[in-house]
Amino acid sequence: MARVWNEKFETSDYDETWSVGESTEGLSTIVQNTATSEVSSPTQWGAQCLKCVSVGTTDEQAYVAHNPSWSTAMHFRDEFVITSEDLADTNQNVILKMWNSGAVDPVMEVQVRQDSGVLHLRVGVNHDGTGLSFTTGVIALSLNTRYRWEGQFDITNDIWEWKIDGTSEASGTLTNPATSHPTDIGVLRLGAGIASNDEAMTIYHDLVAVDDLDWVGVEGAPKFLYHNRHHNKAA
Repeated sequence: MARVWNEKFETSDYDETWSVGESTEGLSTIVQNTATSEVSSPTQWGAQCLKCVSVGTTDEQAYVAHNPSWSTAMHFRDEFVITSEDLADTNQNVILKMWNSGAVDPVMEVQVRQDSGVLHLRVGVNHDGTGLSFTTGVIALSLNTRYRWEGQFDITNDIWEWKIDGTSEASGTLTNPATSHPTDIGVLRLGAGIASNDEAMTIYHDLVAVDDLDWVGVEGAPKFLYHNRHHNKAA
């Protein structure tokens, strides 16, 4: 296999079957077929994208969810643009999260956090079965800017990694034996306000993809080109 999930939000409904569906709370909203003209985005985004508005700590949830059964070398991609936020210092908004089957243990979490007036993206990984450990690598974010987040949770080779716009920001190993860490991806949530008490944010998502063989990379780019660029950066 290769590409197992490819959500571009280009139809009147979702392109893929999100088995759990949408979840909103209070005044928060989610709109699956939002025109990309609302936001600065690359041409690869097409005509539509997913818009999620989380309005605050009591009305935080605005996400769509799926219960897959992925258990090999999983690679994830999500492109996003944040247009507004109202995060207090040291507070966050979770925009993507994965658990194992039954949502017993978290696997990876992508969150936007405010630290001393700077908006950051940071990622938590459950590499040893004890819960999420947030990597020391963080990325400063700007509003109205498109970012491509990619994550790897490779249960086959016991490794993990995450990137922003093709540049590796953190990586490591999954603790052996495999029973020490999650051994599958059984729950996927995408949106805003996924965690309790998340604060206000408006975010647009597009080009959500999952591959069980390789990094997804830039939409439409040949695989060899993506690998060469990544290799050259690493060198």
